[in-house]
Amino acid sequence: MKKSCGLVMLAVLAVWFCEGAGCSSSGGGQGGDAGAGAGAPGSNTASGGLGGGSAAAGGTAATGSGGTATGAGGATGGSGGGAGGTVSGGGEGGLAGAGGRATGGAGASGEGGAGMAGQGGPANGTGGAGQGGGAGGRGGAGAAGTSGRGAAGAGGGASTPDVLILLDRSGSMGAMIDGTTCTSGNCGASSKWSLVKTALAETLPTYESTVKWGLKLFASSNSCGVATGAEIAPGFSTAASIAARLDAVLPGSSTPTTAAELAGSSYLSTVVDGAPKFILLITDGIPTCGTQACAPDAAGQVANQCDDANAIAAVQTVHDTLGIPTMVVGIGIDGGAGADTLEKMALAGGLPRSASPAYYPAQTAGELMAAVQALITTAVP
Repeated sequence: MKKSCGLVMLAVLAVWFCEGAGCSSSGGGQGGDAGAGAGAPGSNTASGGLGGGSAAAGGTAATGSGGTATGAGGATGGSGGGAGGTVSGGGEGGLAGAGGRATGGAGASGEGGAGMAGQGGPANGTGGAGQGGGAGGRGGAGAAGTSGRGAAGAGGGASTPDVLILLDRSGSMGAMIDGTTCTSGNCGASSKWSLVKTALAETLPTYESTVKWGLKLFASSNSCGVATGAEIAPGFSTAASIAARLDAVLPGSSTPTTAAELAGSSYLSTVVDGAPKFILLITDGIPTCGTQACAPDAAGQVANQCDDANAIAAVQTVHDTLGIPTMVVGIGIDGGAGADTLEKMALAGGLPRSASPAYYPAQTAGELMAAVQALITTAVP
């Protein structure tokens, strides 16, 4: 009787000792209720993170699991959780057995457990937080989770296009759609400027969660100046800001299309978000602010202030060198002066219509809205 009691006492002491400091097991590390996380294969050590539960071979006790036959936890102190994980070199486990978080992924080279809410790291600079899901993730520096990495945060990620509206605010935009001028210099609600404002105000809100709209006006002054940057930076939910900006501006400059195309594309190149980029060029006439001969006007007069060849070349360079397509919309142009130039610009920009003319002619707000929708069909995957 005394001999049996002694053997029982020794067994109890042995169990108590293993729970405190960890012990080897052929079926995986056996952690205590709050013991150390598993480290080396088949054992628990005091150098790990928060250990597993009270069952061997990975265990499923409510207090968390230990390891598997190869040891649970991570190289830097992984913690077990509700269902544990099998990480051979990962980072730390989540509170519910999530895949670890190393330098931006779900463990250095391991595989996340069956965590309930595994969370990846910063995704190695490819985007936002990237919430993981159900079964953890795998990879050297990837995002944890069954699906997805949020490449650019909320709102759709890197595939959501940046579209810069490059809008002509020259004096002729204050005329009526047929070119008739008004004594005040601005025909108000009947003007081409008003047509553009109406079309954009009705179209942009519909797509402001799938397209990052931006706005750049040209000229920036009342002559040929084109500033760097943009009036409205490309972003989600910018329709109201764009409408307010257009309401605060009246047409009245020259038409420095060449400088505007180059400045707009240069600005877009600084928007580093991994998103595809497009320019929507809306203009009503011949590029000016140059030294080339213009097409004869209604009176047969020829001025030497046009810049057609340079504008076409600028659109071509932006497309070929920077990889930014330009869609060209002609407001109130129906085969008149400037039509040939817009035709060539549209072809050079890489987004021509499938019909003739290659640019998008807009005599009404509805036609301009249709042109914007055509761009969206191309730009949004």
